[in-house]
Amino acid sequence: MENAIRMAKLHTGRHKVLSAYRSYHGATAAAIAATGSRGVGPTSPR
Repeated sequence: MENAIRMAKLHTGRHKVLSAYRSYHGATAAAIAATGSRGVGPTSPR
């Protein structure tokens, strides 16, 4: 997911990506940020 976000940003030149709300996108910092949940983040307890 992390690489897909990077490639999409490079290819389109845009900084925003579309993701499904409250869905699992992976466990990396960028993927967690793409979930759209306020309570989920790289520093939140799991």
